[in-house]
Amino acid sequence: GSRGRGGFRGGFGGRGGDAGGGERGGRGGRGGRGRGRGGRGRGRGGRGGDKGKEEWQPVTKLGRLVKDGKIKSLEEVYMFALPIKESEIIDQFLGSRLKDEVLKIMPVQKQTRAGQRTRFKAIVAIGDYDRHVGLGVKCSKEVATAIRGAIILAKLSVIPVRLGYWGNKIGKPHTVPCKLTGKCGSVVVRLIPAPRGTGIVGAPVPKKLLTMAGIEDVYTCSRGQTATLGNFAKATYQAIRGTFEYLSPDLWPEANAANHPYAEHSDFLMKAAQPHRGRGRGRGGRGRGRGGRGGDKGKEEWQPVTKLGRLVKDGKIKSLEEVYMFALPIKESEIIDQFLGRLKDEVLKIMPVQKQTRAGQRTRFKAIVAIGDYDRHVGLGVKCSKEVATAIRGAIILAKLSVIPVRLGYWGNKIGKPHTVPCKLTGKCGSVVVRLIPAPRGTGIVGAPVPKKLLTMAGIEDVYTCSRGQTATLGNFAKATYQAIRGTFEYLSPDLWPEANAANHPYAEHSDFLMKAAQPHRH
Repeated sequence: GSRGRGGFRGGFGGRGGDAGGGERGGRGGRGGRGRGRGGRGRGRGGRGGDKGKEEWQPVTKLGRLVKDGKIKSLEEVYMFALPIKESEIIDQFLGSRLKDEVLKIMPVQKQTRAGQRTRFKAIVAIGDYDRHVGLGVKCSKEVATAIRGAIILAKLSVIPVRLGYWGNKIGKPHTVPCKLTGKCGSVVVRLIPAPRGTGIVGAPVPKKLLTMAGIEDVYTCSRGQTATLGNFAKATYQAIRGTFEYLSPDLWPEANAANHPYAEHSDFLMKAAQPHRGRGRGRGGRGRGRGGRGGDKGKEEWQPVTKLGRLVKDGKIKSLEEVYMFALPIKESEIIDQFLGRLKDEVLKIMPVQKQTRAGQRTRFKAIVAIGDYDRHVGLGVKCSKEVATAIRGAIILAKLSVIPVRLGYWGNKIGKPHTVPCKLTGKCGSVVVRLIPAPRGTGIVGAPVPKKLLTMAGIEDVYTCSRGQTATLGNFAKATYQAIRGTFEYLSPDLWPEANAANHPYAEHSDFLMKAAQPHRH
């Protein structure tokens, strides 16, 4: 009986190994499989032990340039926004200074046909505590594999960090340069500059990332489901990433701009303006002046009351482009008359408007006036008054004060003079949205009468228009068109970009080296 039982055991064990009979050596066959796995383990251990790391064989252009010493710093990589696809590139520059820390390891499940599948998710932060930080997230069947993968992804996502000051610029920069915000999921993290010595005021998760980034003092503010550690860490990472998205004035490129007119002619402006004689003779004197405009006396001489008006009248400012270049506010309509004497005006609409008061319903007249010189200048004015004539005069004055320059462009080949809008433009007022689209030469202005009038006055010859909303409201229709025309100078096409003497791109500079075939990786 015992032999038979042993024989059964031996036969069962024989499936796993070569041993037969009644001994349990058959199960040792399964143990042999274990020894095979153990052998793998020794192999992995050897990589980190006596054998040492294998030599890095780069497979990307950037990797080859870095290994060969053609690119000498990580800043060159960031300057040209070159994609980093090999973690060894980061090791080459930051090397032993990089420290990593596992923020969290958590099991995650996925429902499959075979049942519930469990994997492990690792969140790892990496940084050199000196203006470089990265964050990596990886899922894997094993914890160790997940951590290794997260470290590699963290290296690939390493970003530079720009520091700043709070208050006086004494010593080394110690805090974030400005207020920054990062968002991931429902979590929003806000970083606020703090005085020196404050430290990092925040929860453990952002505190760890900020410390690794080399930030010494900062206030943090967070809201949302911060218990979700992954989103909390990603939102902080996004906020830190924003340090280079805003350039403070000390980092602006030096521009040899012209002197401001007020600074250039300060001596002239220091002189007191000449008093206007005749104004003190009373209202009757003014009345005679107004009557003279329509009669034989002629216009009164313009007496400017603003700095800009005085400079224009004295000839210190010679063109309207100088006014636009320095964004000087125009508060006197005579300034426009001085430069653009060819202006034509047209009344788009006069409509009565009512207001309910205690004394009853008060009626006034609203005038909408367009003004332009049919050569890249246009304006729009709206004025209410008790009398129609007064409303029109006031609207003309406001239209002159709102005159804007118009930039023209081409459709297709740049032959002849510019004739259409330089790009697609959109303007909005109330519910009305007007879109201007460049058109071929000879198309004309395809649109409703209201935008057609403004576009003609602006000197635009060919354009398609598209409008939606309550276009029956003429005031909003005209204002939306005016806003769209105003956008011609908000977008600068590449031909208007200032010439920059930038460094050569590394791929172009070392093209001869990259043309050589990469050395094959010998095993």
